[in-house]
Amino acid sequence: MSVAEFTKESLALAVRLFPQYPAGMQIFGDRFGESIFERYKSPDDFHRAYVGGMCRFNPFLCGDRAHDCHDVETLSERLDASPDSGRYRHFVSGHGIADMVVMSFRGDGQSADTLGWLAYLIPKHSERDATARVLAAARALFPYVEFNLRQQLAGGAARRVSRNLATVNLSTRKMDIARLIGLGLSNKEIAIRLDLAVPTIKCHVTQILARTGLTNRVELIGLVNARVPQLHV
Repeated sequence: MSVAEFTKESLALAVRLFPQYPAGMQIFGDRFGESIFERYKSPDDFHRAYVGGMCRFNPFLCGDRAHDCHDVETLSERLDASPDSGRYRHFVSGHGIADMVVMSFRGDGQSADTLGWLAYLIPKHSERDATARVLAAARALFPYVEFNLRQQLAGGAARRVSRNLATVNLSTRKMDIARLIGLGLSNKEIAIRLDLAVPTIKCHVTQILARTGLTNRVELIGLVNARVPQLHV
């Protein structure tokens, strides 16, 4: 499954819970793919304004508090007294939206990078308890989507690494070491991971560089993490 397909299926699952509310999902990619944006019933003029520049004021993605956003949060909780929040509040209200319930997906704990988000838009004419009901459902759904998103991105990265290295005739052991180098691991860390001696790892690295025609570890990391062009037929 591609990241685009995963995004569509995840949004479809969220929409089945509350088909009456507009929703959207964006995944920022896996360092190899492009950002994916899917939406359901969100007004065209709202979407155009958002991608046209209002996204810069999204409090879940920018500003001093962007790095510590909770897993699931409402827009009303997130907005503050800053001018940027005021602009975003006016923008959202002007399109008939009373609040949003947003799931924020981030890295695996070693990184604060935002992987993407999934949001419900709560219109002004909704029931009084709409936000509370959607918030409760989003909190229940969040762990499932986040887990599968991480699995999807990790799997996509692994498949692309294998495809990059497939052009070089490396043994299985050397392929494993090359992948770990691409993750930024040192020779000592790789030795521990593979239960080998550090001198053995050094020997493998030297042979990998010779086989690939590269001169140093940085170039090898570049090969491992290089984007692979896709053919369109």
